[in-house]
Amino acid sequence: MASLFREAVRDVLTGAGRTILFAMLAAAALGGIVVTDALTTVRIIDEAHKYKSSGAAVLTIASTGHVNGEACEALDDVPGIEAAGALRNTNTTLALTLLPSAPLPLFESTHGLSAVLGTNANNAGVLVPDAVLKGVCCTDR
Repeated sequence: MASLFREAVRDVLTGAGRTILFAMLAAAALGGIVVTDALTTVRIIDEAHKYKSSGAAVLTIASTGHVNGEACEALDDVPGIEAAGALRNTNTTLALTLLPSAPLPLFESTHGLSAVLGTNANNAGVLVPDAVLKGVCCTDR
């Protein structure tokens, strides 16, 4: 075994086996694989952020009269859930002075729904879609 090792060392030192050339080629191939893997990982993470920010990761459960708002709100404490809230139709509408023939449906929500929608509302109030504000009165916000 020792003679085999000495022969290998002599081949490397004399360049007979082109060891340095093959080592450089192997290092370049390995480097290419590492860079490709890193770029793929960055792309996957970016796509995951886009998916999440688009709202596609939102799970909606609808069951008229069977979903407890407090239980839904408590889901916010479960690891992996960033925000949870409940929404309930009041079966009433709001008629705007400018558009009396196009009433807006009214809903009640738990406090956590503002976090789901990304509004950061800390107080009681009304959540109005931007399209309604722009179409009715408020183009500057």
